[in-house]
Amino acid sequence: MEKIAAKIYTLSNPRELHLKEEILDPTQLKGNELIAKTVYSAISPGTEVAAYCGEETLRADFPAYPRVQGYCNIAQIKHIGDAVTEWNIGDYVLTF
Repeated sequence: MEKIAAKIYTLSNPRELHLKEEILDPTQLKGNELIAKTVYSAISPGTEVAAYCGEETLRADFPAYPRVQGYCNIAQIKHIGDAVTEWNIGDYVLTF
């Protein structure tokens, strides 16, 4: 089974947007984990622009930075751990 290169946009500070790559290995999934590929990622222009410009967060329980961008995703399940029973490969899920 091939490893997967995941690309993640992170806003580390105001006006500092970085793209990093994280390697996912499906053979290392824990029983209750799954890997899903993003099909559609939604952003809220008001929230994302405010974060980029350094304005205060809307929720006090979240740190100001770093922030992962694209917080609402529709993704298709590609791999599942052996304890996952609620979903199947090919199902679509909402991820954050």
